[in-house]
Amino acid sequence: MDREKRSGFRVNWPVALAALAGIAVLVLIGWAIAGLFDGKPAKARKPPTVTLLPDKPPPPPPKEEKPPPPKEERKEAKVEPPKVEAPQPAQNEPLKMEGAAGEGESAFAEGRVSSDYSGGNVGLGGMQLGLYAGRLQRHLQEQLSRNRRLREADYRIVVRLWLRQDGSIERAELGQGTGSTSVDGLLREALLQMPPIREAPPANAPQPWRIRITSRGA
Repeated sequence: MDREKRSGFRVNWPVALAALAGIAVLVLIGWAIAGLFDGKPAKARKPPTVTLLPDKPPPPPPKEEKPPPPKEERKEAKVEPPKVEAPQPAQNEPLKMEGAAGEGESAFAEGRVSSDYSGGNVGLGGMQLGLYAGRLQRHLQEQLSRNRRLREADYRIVVRLWLRQDGSIERAELGQGTGSTSVDGLLREALLQMPPIREAPPANAPQPWRIRITSRGA
C-alpha cells in the first residue's frame, strides 16, 4: 500500500484478472479453430493461362481451288463422201461408167467415164460434181455434229438425199434404219430442217445423193 501511494498509480486487480482471463479464452478459441483446418489442406489454385495475341488477326486459310471440270469432248459424226446414183443414159447420149463412184478421195475419184459421151464436156462436169460432193460432205458433218442428241447416239446408216436448187434438202430417205426408231426420227428431222448448203448443186447433178453416216456416240 505504501508503494502504490508513493507511485501515484493504483492497480485494479479484479479488472486485470478479468482481462487476462478473456485473453486466455480467445487464445484457446483460436487454437481450436486452427486445429480444425489443419487436417484439410487448402485447394491449390491453377495459375492463369496467358496467351500472346498477334498485333493483326491471322489471315484466313487459303481457299481450296477446285480443278476445272473436264471439257466435254465434242464428237463429230463421220460423213463419207457422197455417191450419186447415175441415171440411165439416153439413147442419143450413151454414157458408160466403170467402177464404183465415190470410193476414192472424192465422190467420183475412182469412177472412170468413157469417151462415148456426146452431150458436152464430161471432164468439167465430173470435176464440178466432185467438188460439190466434198462441200456437201463437210456441210452434213458440221450440222450433224451440232445436234447434241444425235452426237451422243451410236449408229451407222446410208441415207439418200434429194437437193433443191437452193442447196436445201427436199427429201431424205434412210436405208435400213439405225435400229432405233427414235434415232431414225431425229436423223430424218435433222436432215430436212438442216440449213441449205451455201452453193447450189450443179445443174447436171443426178439425184439422189447416197451418203454413209457413222456416229460413235459421246
